[in-house]
Amino acid sequence: IYTASITVSSVAHAYAYELRNTGHSGKINFPECIETIWWDITKRLNRPNPMALLYEYPICNWKAVETKEDSNSNSDNSLTEPFYSLKKWDLLVKVFDSQSEKNFGNTIFLTEKILGACLPSIYRTYFHMNENNEEKICEELLIIINNLDKVNRMVITNINTSRHHPNYVNPTLWTKTVGPFWGSTRKGELGMSGAGAPSFLLFDYFIGRKKFDSSLGQQILEKIYSWTHANFIRSVGMQPITLAD
Repeated sequence: IYTASITVSSVAHAYAYELRNTGHSGKINFPECIETIWWDITKRLNRPNPMALLYEYPICNWKAVETKEDSNSNSDNSLTEPFYSLKKWDLLVKVFDSQSEKNFGNTIFLTEKILGACLPSIYRTYFHMNENNEEKICEELLIIINNLDKVNRMVITNINTSRHHPNYVNPTLWTKTVGPFWGSTRKGELGMSGAGAPSFLLFDYFIGRKKFDSSLGQQILEKIYSWTHANFIRSVGMQPITLAD
């Protein structure tokens, strides 16, 4: 259902994108063939409005690509492993079929993939907190910090604005094409925002964030995430890590 949502929302945004490029500035009335299917998927996902979301984009829009690199080695999650190379991944649903789109989409997916390794450590951190085992708590927090550092280095490597870098992304081209493509197409659509990525909200709750002022923050757990993701993140927020801890 999420792959279907990505596909239909991509078609809808392509329609809106083309209208705006031809000077349209008012309300966008989608053709029935788009509107009917988009609303049907929206109802199945229990969302208030049709929308394109970063929540499903990294999770359900990737595929592995065969390369000549040896991917059978034992991975230690280092950035030298083929797993973290953009050559190993492609997008299922493409709009512009450009290097910029591919780099950004797959980097979002890889971010979620790397940070997924933090989930066991988050669970064990709470277990060790109940046992008052400070040494083990620090060990788990160091694992989390290490994975956050890997994400930072991976992003810098995969999205680079230097023309001489193999993963060069033209910032002007991205700003004119990929960036505005995912803006809101109707009242109530939140638009595709990095804040909608599961890992971002998880770490917000993990460090004790209690208040969300934006429309995205207020609706994301209630109307956007699946109940399994939403309930896990809520449980993390029930006992966040604080400076006092």
